[in-house]
Amino acid sequence: MIAVMKCRQVVSIPMSCVVQRWTRNARSSCQQPSLTKIPNQLTQMTRFGILSSSFNVISYYASHADEDFIEMKELCFQMTREMKERWEMRNVAKGEGEIKNIATKLFGIQDPKVVKTKGNPGGPSSVGKLRKPRKCGNCRCIGHTKRTCKKLKANTRGEGCGVDDSPLRC
Repeated sequence: MIAVMKCRQVVSIPMSCVVQRWTRNARSSCQQPSLTKIPNQLTQMTRFGILSSSFNVISYYASHADEDFIEMKELCFQMTREMKERWEMRNVAKGEGEIKNIATKLFGIQDPKVVKTKGNPGGPSSVGKLRKPRKCGNCRCIGHTKRTCKKLKANTRGEGCGVDDSPLRC
């Protein structure tokens, strides 16, 4: 459509070709969430992210020169002290007092969940278990193996080539 409009030298796109959701007025028809529905913790985390990225940019530029670094460090300590005092005043006014674990409250960071390890996760080990006795692969009797089975040797004696009792020498 755009190629045809260019060939016909159309200066503006006709409104019949524009979908309402592509326009700036599209948001007016949608229901916007009110600020009261957004949780305070989410708002605080969003603010924290915006400030963190802003201070990362400032830190990048201030770290290139000694004078800028010293000035920014002093400004940062001063602003940190002021913001901490304001924060403490608000918390005392709210009656919250001292918050013990600030990282958990602000960012939802907690200790990781403990998971079972690979292998034997605390079950009974094989050290104390009694082993089952070996059985013969031919006659299923306990006490000998297929290599030393008397029944197998008796069967192979008559079928061999006569040189030896062993079937491997045939």
